Amino acid sequence: MATHFVTGGTGVVGRALIADLVADGHTVLALGRTGQAVHELTQAGAEPVFGNLMRPGAWQHDAAEADVIWHLGLPRVAPPLRRLRVHRDAKHAWRGAHHLGERLDDDRPVIVASNVLVWGDRGAEIVHEDDEPDPVAMGHWGLASEQALARPGLRTVRLGWT
Repeated sequence: MATHFVTGGTGVVGRALIADLVADGHTVLALGRTGQAVHELTQAGAEPVFGNLMRPGAWQHDAAEADVIWHLGLPRVAPPLRRLRVHRDAKHAWRGAHHLGERLDDDRPVIVASNVLVWGDRGAEIVHEDDEPDPVAMGHWGLASEQALARPGLRTVRLGWT
């Protein structure tokens, strides 16, 4: 079985992913930046790795050693979403993803959970994977993470938003 490294493991998608990976017999290392997060990750069956995406540290070694990296750690939504906050959080999203990827020097699978807001508001227009991004609000966060982790092994999952 493979070793998976997960950021954002205490979120809705992260908890479900960890549960599925553990149930399938994989080893899951999950980044946690608070004692509460470490406790939640342990309860979920993951091996917690204490650290913060915003700060390089020993956690990067664990990420670099994993077979698969799952980046779900985008900024938390806290209304109101004003332009300055959206752009500040996009910079944070880029920096965190950059720290995650800076020690990855091969094409191992890196899966980033982004969102459909990367394509912006296109009404009823059909959007294709290779269409140019035109992000709105939180779409900037997903796009920043995608750009920071751009490499041959990158897989992007753009989750819906309601």
